[in-house]
Amino acid sequence: YKALMERNEVKRVSYLHGELENRVETAKENHKNPDAAGMIRTGLKNLDKWIGRQTPGQLVIYQARTGVGKSMMLMGTALANFKRGLKVIVITIEMSDTDYLYRFDSNLTGIEHREFAQGEIVTDPDKMDLWRKKILKTGGDNDLPVYWVPDACTPDRVEDIIKENPFKPDLVIVDYAGDMKAGLPGVPDFDARSHAHIYSRLKEIAGKYNCVVYTAQQSKRGTKGKASTETGAWSDEASAKADLMMAV
Repeated sequence: YKALMERNEVKRVSYLHGELENRVETAKENHKNPDAAGMIRTGLKNLDKWIGRQTPGQLVIYQARTGVGKSMMLMGTALANFKRGLKVIVITIEMSDTDYLYRFDSNLTGIEHREFAQGEIVTDPDKMDLWRKKILKTGGDNDLPVYWVPDACTPDRVEDIIKENPFKPDLVIVDYAGDMKAGLPGVPDFDARSHAHIYSRLKEIAGKYNCVVYTAQQSKRGTKGKASTETGAWSDEASAKADLMMAV
């Protein structure tokens, strides 16, 4: 129904000749100040060296088995760009917002996660002082909101969060697409059509809100520890929409 209703809707039209000078100026600004242009990095130096930055409108997917580190990769990307002063929001489905933030605290301070989660840190004044100083000086004047959506996180809910967020983000982390619901009437969540819809909408959202969207998906079982984007549970659907898909 949505496709039928919007069949005549054109998001934008630009011309090869007519907008040439605009593109030249944009390229100059992107080269001069990539951070101001909202260009995103993974945060891993060697990887960024080879793949470069991602530009607004792109969808990036990390792919790995359970426990390998999909959430850690997404957290690292979120913090790497937040430290550069870019505007970042996180939407978490599995992990609670509090636990997510404690993991950010651990990453930024070097203090073990359990000390935050179990409250041990409050017995050490020096660590408490370090905690406050490290967190408050990271990101400049920006803040990093973490939205917890444990039930029925559909692409529409992701879009609502972005739309209602107090600022326009440069980077949106969705942790993670494999746990999302398509919200398609009569179509099971684990049907390939549901996953195709999820990735299509995430890509559409990235373009609509002029941001980069990072998410993740599961690799299928039985790959004997070999990381490959050809062996994902829903690789065909994801790779058709992703600008970049990386196996971990």
